[in-house]
Amino acid sequence: MNCLIAGNREKRSGGAWAWLQERLCLPYSFSEKTDRFLGLPVCIYAIDGITDREIDELEQWENSRKAAGRAMRRRYMRWNRTLRSIRKRMQKEENLNMTGASEDALLFCSWRRGGISAELLLRFYRHCYRENVLVFRAEQLIVLDGRTEGCEETLPAAEEETPALVWVREPEAESLHTAGPEREVLQEIYTTFNYATIVTDRAAAWQEFADMAYEEYGLSVRCAPDSAALTFRNRKTLILDFGMTEKACSGNFPPDSVYMDLYASYDRGDTVAAECGRIPYISLWNALDTLGKDGV
Repeated sequence: MNCLIAGNREKRSGGAWAWLQERLCLPYSFSEKTDRFLGLPVCIYAIDGITDREIDELEQWENSRKAAGRAMRRRYMRWNRTLRSIRKRMQKEENLNMTGASEDALLFCSWRRGGISAELLLRFYRHCYRENVLVFRAEQLIVLDGRTEGCEETLPAAEEETPALVWVREPEAESLHTAGPEREVLQEIYTTFNYATIVTDRAAAWQEFADMAYEEYGLSVRCAPDSAALTFRNRKTLILDFGMTEKACSGNFPPDSVYMDLYASYDRGDTVAAECGRIPYISLWNALDTLGKDGV
């Protein structure tokens, strides 16, 4: 079962009960719906009382480790408690086995990505390959790696309770010699391209894939750290973004490109348009988010 968690597009006006919920840091209310996305079952949790923009602000605050006011801390506590409530619901309904390694499970959250299944990523790519001529005709592949070498995702210490964002891969899956679902996706699609660049600071994690691509297909895979000086061939290009932050090299993407965003980030499309010369933008998150908000 693939699971999607999303906030509201707009925040509803509150009353006395909403004020009390905020003061007591009670979990946000949420609705649940089961649907199918590209043939896969998806369980959608739509959360009331918090918008996607506010969730994104929580992520930025968590990453920056800056001091925050009481309102931000309360929102952080409520969000974590909400995730706990959803987790208990998922366990109760046996949608996910949270006690074992769930490589094929997905918690797709606009605040933090969890273990994204390679199957879902591949189905989305293949759908776009069939339906979008820009993806179909791409000769060059640019991969934006979303992980960093020797840096595990961590959470700030909560003052009152431990954060609930625990739906992530086991530590051994993050070693330098594995690349997670990204590697599985690239192994399935790399033969359709003539040029490939992986923008990453984990070259060692991708070396095995680069060697395999060259030996079996003759594709030379360049692994390069992100930099404003990093340039690319002027070819029809597919940009696969597995990350959550913008890259310094984005201003150098070829004009004849299409940008496929495979992880959630609020208003990423606007950022891509501003920094990348308004190249076409495709988002897995937008597709899932629309499914959830239109269907719940």
